[in-house]
Amino acid sequence: MEERSPLEIEGMAMVGLVARYRVEPCGRGKVRIVVTTTNGEEYATPCIDLEEAKLVEKHVEFYTEGPGVSVWR
Repeated sequence: MEERSPLEIEGMAMVGLVARYRVEPCGRGKVRIVVTTTNGEEYATPCIDLEEAKLVEKHVEFYTEGPGVSVWR
């Protein structure tokens, strides 16, 4: 799984490349967002703070048709 910045992940979602996503815990008060593209490739953000992750998730969720799995729902 390749690491991408949160901005790159949001951009991938905006242009329709994200099929689904999930939010995974990865440390004390931090999570990472993992996306699966329409080609089946997986990319993840580095571990980021919860507040930043919530904003990124909102953008990805808005542009993604597939299901998302969040740690805070």
